[in-house]
Amino acid sequence: MISWPLSAMQFYNEKLVTDVLKIGVGVGAYESSLLSEEKIYIVKRDDFKEAIIKLMAGEEVRLQAEGKLAPGVPRRYTGALNAYSTIVRQEGIGDLWTRIGPNVARNAIINAAELASYDQVKQTILKILGFTDNVVTHLFAGLGAGFFVVCIGSPVDVVKSKMIGDAVYKSTLDCFIKTLKNEGRLAFYKGFLPNFGRLGSWNVIMFLTLEQAKKIVRELQSSGRLPMDSKPSQLQILFLPFLAQGHMIPTVDMARLFARHGVNATVVTTPINAPLFSATIERERQLGLDIGIRVIKFPCEEAGLPEACENMNSVTSPEVELNFFKAVSLLQKPFEQLLEECRPHFLVADIMFLLGFFAVN
Repeated sequence: MISWPLSAMQFYNEKLVTDVLKIGVGVGAYESSLLSEEKIYIVKRDDFKEAIIKLMAGEEVRLQAEGKLAPGVPRRYTGALNAYSTIVRQEGIGDLWTRIGPNVARNAIINAAELASYDQVKQTILKILGFTDNVVTHLFAGLGAGFFVVCIGSPVDVVKSKMIGDAVYKSTLDCFIKTLKNEGRLAFYKGFLPNFGRLGSWNVIMFLTLEQAKKIVRELQSSGRLPMDSKPSQLQILFLPFLAQGHMIPTVDMARLFARHGVNATVVTTPINAPLFSATIERERQLGLDIGIRVIKFPCEEAGLPEACENMNSVTSPEVELNFFKAVSLLQKPFEQLLEECRPHFLVADIMFLLGFFAVN
């Protein structure tokens, strides 16, 4: 979905390079800001991104202008590299960043709008019953991001185009005020539908590609065919609620709260109790939270309990209650094995579990 003036088709390679760099630097900077825990940079990420975009955009504008020349008119540039070398040799390297202000404003707003709105639209869609983190969701989220980009970026695009094409304006603000005064507010939204068609399809393909690339990388990392990131390990916490609704509900809520702050949260329970909150955990996972359930077998038979008596609500007599706590104490060994397997950083255990481990003894 790379677009360029029909009269400048011969410069498609330069336009391709420009858009690839814009996407690579923009999305790469955004994704690294989400993943990176160390905020030490020699050069600010946003400054680097805008410098690259401006450098490529300036050369792109000149090459597109070359494409509009009438047949037979000699051209100044034969290609991208020739344009760069000619501009630097004749006008100086600083001319590559001519009128950097409108471009910085435009690209900062456009990138912020499309990247942030995509995440927000995606999370909103995932809250709707029946939607999961799949291609359909990514499609609608991309269209939503494109709509927000056009709504927010159209005025900036109009101002940028006017300033680059006409030196009569003193500044970005001056161009905005004069356009508003002379042409009215609707002047900032001329060509809204064609622009949405272009940016909507652009965002759909860009984010679909990004999501699929991330999925492939995760699959390769989980299979061991691709090394994991060298970033600091994620904090992992195991939550062990006592087997009663009044204990499990607040413990699961606590695990959800930790997961929303970037912690890998795992709730440990038994087969009969897991369905009581598995739907809640699944909704959190669809929102992108790193939260899950680990199930360990409850020793009903070994403790002399009826089958499926894994919750305090199933206890019907003092004798059954004693056997229930005996079964809880028998969970100590499988739980210690789970600790050895998971090696969490922290354990959040219900005090009733600790009492259960020692009650029978």
